[in-house]
Amino acid sequence: MESGIEQSKVEQLRRILRYLRPYTGQAAQLMLAMLLAMVLSLLDPLIVAFLIDHVLVQRLPDLFNVLMAILLALAVFGGAFRVISSYLYSYVSQRILFDVRNELFRHLERQPLSFYSARKSGEILSRINNDVGALQELASGVAVSVVADLLTVVGVLGILLLMNWKLCLVALAVVPLFAVVVNLFSRRVRQQSRTVREKVADITAFFQEILPAIGLVQSYGREAQEAERLETKGREMIALRLRVALLVAGSATLIALIGACGPLLVLWVGGQDAIRGSLSLGTLIAFYTYVGRLLSPIYRLAQVNIQIQSGLASVDRIFEYLDIVPEIADRPGACELSGVRGEIVFRDVWFGYASSRPVLKGLDLRIAPGETVALMGPSGAGKTTVVNLLCRFYDAQRGEIRIDGAELRELTLASLRRAIALVSQEAVIFHASIQDNLKYARVDAGELEVVAAAKAAQLHEFVMALPEGYETVVGDRGVRLSGGQRQRVAIARAILKDARIVIFDEAMSMVDSALERNIQEEVKNLFKGRTILMIAHRPSVALGADRIIVLHDGRVEADGTHDELSARCHLYGQLVNVLPLTGSAGN
Repeated sequence: MESGIEQSKVEQLRRILRYLRPYTGQAAQLMLAMLLAMVLSLLDPLIVAFLIDHVLVQRLPDLFNVLMAILLALAVFGGAFRVISSYLYSYVSQRILFDVRNELFRHLERQPLSFYSARKSGEILSRINNDVGALQELASGVAVSVVADLLTVVGVLGILLLMNWKLCLVALAVVPLFAVVVNLFSRRVRQQSRTVREKVADITAFFQEILPAIGLVQSYGREAQEAERLETKGREMIALRLRVALLVAGSATLIALIGACGPLLVLWVGGQDAIRGSLSLGTLIAFYTYVGRLLSPIYRLAQVNIQIQSGLASVDRIFEYLDIVPEIADRPGACELSGVRGEIVFRDVWFGYASSRPVLKGLDLRIAPGETVALMGPSGAGKTTVVNLLCRFYDAQRGEIRIDGAELRELTLASLRRAIALVSQEAVIFHASIQDNLKYARVDAGELEVVAAAKAAQLHEFVMALPEGYETVVGDRGVRLSGGQRQRVAIARAILKDARIVIFDEAMSMVDSALERNIQEEVKNLFKGRTILMIAHRPSVALGADRIIVLHDGRVEADGTHDELSARCHLYGQLVNVLPLTGSAGN
C-alpha cells in the first residue's frame, strides 16, 4: 500500500514537471544564476577565516583592505545574481500558471453539458483560480528551490569535508531526525489541505450561487439566513485552516529545533579542539558559519516535503478534472459535415438524463430540408431534449440521429455545430457591447451585416436610441436589457451566424405578440430554404410552421398542420387552448 502511494506521488510530480519542460532554457539560466549566487556566498567564510587567522594576527593593513573590497564585490555580484534569478523565477512561474490555466480551460470547454449539470459552477471556478496556483508553485518554485538547495548542500558539504571531516560528521548527525519529522507530518498535512481546498470551493460556489440571485434573496427576506449559512461555512473553514496551520507550525518548530542542534554540536566539539589548540579560531568560525549554511537548505528540503503535501492536495483536484475523458468527442476518422441541405432524422431514439428514467422512448421523426417545423408538447415531453441531442450536447443511448444521412457520431463536432444556430429561451449575453455580443456568432461580420441582423430581430431601433448605439455595454448577463431585448439580441446573433439549420427553443417567449409576428416574418425571409425547428408553447409560433409535431411522453403523439391537428388531436387542442397539462419528468 505504501509503495503504491509513493508511486502515485512520483507520477504526480512527473506530471507537474511536464509544465516546466517548455521553459528549460530559462530554467537553466535560473539555475546558473542561483549557482553563481551560491558559489559567491560560499567564499566569504573562507576569506573571514583567513582574515582572523592571518591578516589580523600579522597586522597586514593593505591585504586587509583588499580582502574587504573582495567581500564587498562578492556581496554586490551575489545580489545581482539573486535579482536575475528572482526575475527568471517570476517569468517561469507566471508562464506555467498561464499554461496550466489554459489547458484546464480548454479541457473544460470540451466537456459535455452532463459534466456541468453534475457540478456547481463555483466549485469549477475554485479549481481554475485557487488550485492552479498551487500547481504553479510546485512546478516552478518548489522544483527550483529543491535544485538550488541540493546544489548548496553539495557545495557546502564538499568544503566542510575538506576543512575537517570529523566535525562534518558531527554536523550531519542531526540529519536523520529531519526525515523522522517529515514522515510524521507530511501525510496529515496533505489530507487536511485537501479538505481545506474543498471547503474553499464550497464557499466560492456559495457566492457564485447567491450573488446573481440577490434580488430573490431580498424579495423573500432571506438575508439573515444566507448570512448565517456563510458564517457556518466560514467557521468550518477557520477550524480547518487552524488545524493545518498547527500541523505546519509544529513540523516547522521541530525541524528548526533539530536544525539548531547541528551548529551547537559543532561549536561544542570544535570549541574544545580550539581550546586544546588543534583548531584555529578562524577555522572554527568559518566551520560554524558553513554548518549553518548546510543545515538551512537541509531544513528547507525537509519543509519542502510538507509544502509538496499541501500543494498536492490542490494538484489532485486539478488532475481529477484533466483526467476526465469527455463523453462527447470526435470519433477516430470522423467526417466533416459539408454542403448541408438540412434533413433531420430521429430513428428509434431513446435517451434519459438518468438511465432509469428515459425522456425519449423510441422517438421517430423526420424533418425535410428547408422545412419549418414546430415542436409542441406538455412540459417534460422531451422537446428540449430533442434539441440537446441534435446539437450533440448529449448522445442518444439507443437509436440514431442523422443529418443529411450522416449519423451525428460519425461527424466532427465542429462541423456539426457550424451547421446549427441555436437560440435558447435563456439568452446568454456577455458583459460586452451589443455589437460584440452580436459578432460572437461571426467575428468577421461587417457593420452592414450586423445592422441587417439587428433589424431582422426588431432590435435596431432600440439600439440606435441608446447614447452609445451598438457600442453600449449591456452589463453582466445583459442586466441592462429586458428579457425580451436579450432574446432579440440572441435571435440577431443566430441570424448573423447564417447556419443551414436554425433552432428556436422558446426563443420569443418574452417578446410581445406584435414583435413576435414581425420577427417571424423577417426570419422567414432571411432563412428561406433553411431548416427551422421551433420549440413552441405559444400557438402563434406553431401557426407560422409548415408542419407541427406534437410530443407526449417521449414519443410523437401527432404530426400535421394546424387545421389537421385541431380536428383529430385532443392533446394539441389542449396545448393551443392553454389547458393545464402534466408530463413526465425532464424536458
